[in-house]
Amino acid sequence: MVIKPHDAIVRQRGDIAGMYAQDKGGSAVAGAILLAEGGYNLLKNPKGTWQALKSVFSSEKGFTVNPTKFDYFFGKVTSGSEHNITRSAQNLKDLTTLGVKTEAQLTKVFSNALESGIVMSTKTSQYGTTVTKSINVGNNGALNVSFFYKGGNMSSTPSVTTIIPKIAR
Repeated sequence: MVIKPHDAIVRQRGDIAGMYAQDKGGSAVAGAILLAEGGYNLLKNPKGTWQALKSVFSSEKGFTVNPTKFDYFFGKVTSGSEHNITRSAQNLKDLTTLGVKTEAQLTKVFSNALESGIVMSTKTSQYGTTVTKSINVGNNGALNVSFFYKGGNMSSTPSVTTIIPKIAR
């Protein structure tokens, strides 16, 4: 479930359980049970659950980011393919050079890219459409951000899939 900014009033009223239940086609009681399960998961794994919630609520501009992507973007990948480990470390170095040091800063860059970035490419496959936009970041370069629209539905909420830092030399 992606909660858009216009749902903020509903969230402020504390009606998350009812909203969740409506989204899932059930009753508010079912939503309360599911919300309670979520609260239990939060207690078991607060950091992981908080990161997942941040990815859903991360943008007032309307995009999502898989929380594990931030590990890749900030050099925290230490297992798996050598390519991914090396690329993750390079992402950290390049983002630091651009002055982007936190998830919140990177999320703001994503918002700026989505809203006012220059379209560099658009590619469509059987799975959907990827639009890559470029946005200047400080005086040190730019960041190419790829947004994926599942099924090619350009009015849906895109997911951030890839970043390519471009450092000014």
